[in-house]
Amino acid sequence: MRAAARWGGPVPDAVLMPNAEDPGGKWDMIVTDDEGEPYMYKMRKGVLDDVVPDVRTMGAKPTELGWKYARNQASRLKRWVNRSG
Repeated sequence: MRAAARWGGPVPDAVLMPNAEDPGGKWDMIVTDDEGEPYMYKMRKGVLDDVVPDVRTMGAKPTELGWKYARNQASRLKRWVNRSG
């Protein structure tokens, strides 16, 4: 219950986000423990290149907490993720 209050809802098992210093290929992963305490891990450069596009090419802008897509760009991202093939 305490962890849900800290996170403002259900606690995620893991969160992937582009690295703030090098968003073109480096990713950070936040993993939570049983109490909801987050731990940051650095991922190898290029590990998600074939799965997720560079956030800058999809129109994302850096924010204090990560990256934000414009409303019209979010639908473009969904189409890219849901592409067939």
